[in-house]
Amino acid sequence: MWREQYKVEAGKATTVANVLLGLDRFVGSIPAWDARTLYMARVYPYLTAGCDVCLDVNAKSLALLTCLSEILASHTWRWPPQSEGGSFFGNRLMANQVQTRLSRPEVSVLPSPIGRDETGIERSAGIISLVRNQRLFWINDLRIVLSRLYVPVALNIGGDLDVPAVEAAMKCVEKSMEAWIDDEIESSSRVRDLLVDRLEMDSETKKLVKKSLDFRHYLHLASPAHRIALTKMVLSSHSLAIERRRWTERGKKIVPQRWRLCRFCFNHVEDPAHAMFVCKNPELLPIRKMFLDAVAGLLPGVVDQYTDALQTFKGLLAQREVTPLLGKLAHDVLKIFKASPMLCVVEPMIAP
Repeated sequence: MWREQYKVEAGKATTVANVLLGLDRFVGSIPAWDARTLYMARVYPYLTAGCDVCLDVNAKSLALLTCLSEILASHTWRWPPQSEGGSFFGNRLMANQVQTRLSRPEVSVLPSPIGRDETGIERSAGIISLVRNQRLFWINDLRIVLSRLYVPVALNIGGDLDVPAVEAAMKCVEKSMEAWIDDEIESSSRVRDLLVDRLEMDSETKKLVKKSLDFRHYLHLASPAHRIALTKMVLSSHSLAIERRRWTERGKKIVPQRWRLCRFCFNHVEDPAHAMFVCKNPELLPIRKMFLDAVAGLLPGVVDQYTDALQTFKGLLAQREVTPLLGKLAHDVLKIFKASPMLCVVEPMIAP
């Protein structure tokens, strides 16, 4: 029903997005936060306008709008099409749109006559009457949308539709979105091991806490190459065998995970943790030693508390002090691995 609306607004957003994607030719690589600011200011308004009149909160219905977000995110952070990062970025549009509609001034209508003129009182009473009688009205439409979220949210119309009630509903929408993201991560074979229950330093408490939604600190890295390399490692958008051998490119079949072996060691699965902290390739050893020495100088004893390579990567990723070092390590490691062809292992046949 609303497809034409989606097409028009998606077309406008695409025009602006193409301009933004061409900016790096004139100003170089745009920092991640600045790219986000441009997106929110110039592209996002068209996307929210595109779904402002609809009741859809599922990815299939909003594909024209969410797809653009995924493409723009992929170009900004150099994610390949197979990456799941673009999906997380694009689908956040659905919950954000509900929040946008909730924040409309018209929602904060108080039935109390205090501080209102006669026209305002009549208008508020009329709105409340329409809502409570479940007549055709956009707030009732919004209630339908809220009930269809990943975790259904109830907008209480029994009391006053005032600012606290709206703010409470917005917090519930945020929690629903966090629950959806957590579930997507837990069900993903690509990012589950690294991103489930990952910690982020809280700026207020100065403690490591779990944050499902946050602008990650490693996106602030000054070096674009290091930022992109570390982001690829985190989101499994790299060129290591654990990711590439799951593709069906050039007629090749998907290789079972246990046979996606390291091109240098031949006996370990080639994943980010192994490549950065375990692989015995002579070219990697001095790079890794330099990294570990620098980390020990900044955070003495922090590496010794981790039991394996995956926990080391996950733990250091939460430490902002070593993020620039971790970004450089990711960049140098990917460069070395890219210079050598991947190991092609054929799964052995099992005798009958």
